[in-house]
Amino acid sequence: MSEQKQQPTTAYVASGQFGDFDAFAESVRDWNLDFRQLDRGRFEADLTYVVTPEAILGECKLSRKVEQCGAPPHGFRTFAIPADGGLDLNWRGRQVDSGNLMVFPRGGDLDGVSRPGFHIFAFSVSETVLAEAAARRGLHSAGELLPADDMVAWTPGEAFRLRELAARLSRSAVADPGLLDRRPFRESLAGELVDGVLDALTAADDTAGRPMARARTGALKKALEIIADRADEPVTVAEVERLSGASGRTLRYAFEEAYGMSPKQYLQAYRLDRVHRQLRQAPAAAATVSDAANDWGFWHMGQFARDYRQMFGELPSETLARSA
Repeated sequence: MSEQKQQPTTAYVASGQFGDFDAFAESVRDWNLDFRQLDRGRFEADLTYVVTPEAILGECKLSRKVEQCGAPPHGFRTFAIPADGGLDLNWRGRQVDSGNLMVFPRGGDLDGVSRPGFHIFAFSVSETVLAEAAARRGLHSAGELLPADDMVAWTPGEAFRLRELAARLSRSAVADPGLLDRRPFRESLAGELVDGVLDALTAADDTAGRPMARARTGALKKALEIIADRADEPVTVAEVERLSGASGRTLRYAFEEAYGMSPKQYLQAYRLDRVHRQLRQAPAAAATVSDAANDWGFWHMGQFARDYRQMFGELPSETLARSA
């Protein structure tokens, strides 16, 4: 993980559409992000990002199945609010749908797999503002309301109210960025959203989610470490099984539960993602597609080009040409 980023000292609004991971991740300045596409098709993302020193509200839409890694803003507590009724997300080893409000533990990483059509609000509030909101409720600390678990099932009414509030604030800031210079709007962004989250937690039925079985969780973690360490080698699924000490059945269930795909499909997507990044970052005049493919264990160039095009919607040579 890269170093924690400092809290924002200025207010700003950013909004845009993105066709690749690098530009998308760079636009989210206060998060340390590392995304990986897992299915076929051109990646597209819509992002709105409203930032003040007290609170950060992001709205994100993703077109593809994506593995999401990284860390939320340092010095803030972060909550993830499903933006509609269609959320399908495996987050921190648990299945999440639109009936869940996600609460990042202090220092907790983003660790999830989102399906196509992912649409969510991410709300981060400074520890100071959160403590003040708790004090207004007569609490000694916000910890008295924050759940021990990292997600809760909330009532449909609370979910609707919080989504509508987040959407209204996000749309208003994009339409008139000057609102961020006005105290009432900033108080709404930090105060109303915090109160909405705390109201939802108060009403929540803290019974959501089902942890993976312990054996599958450990096997998956070890397998991912092996794939990351040896992704540029022709490592097979059988070797991952052997090195992880897990049975093929355990690994298959673990990957299907976490990613909705087999270990072999995940390994293929991981390597293709590495080639895609290398081609995007390489000087076109000093790189070749075959070198990048070979670096990540692809030797049959015809099949590689077909798989690459199915995944990213373009030939590897087109990706390389755009890097110039």
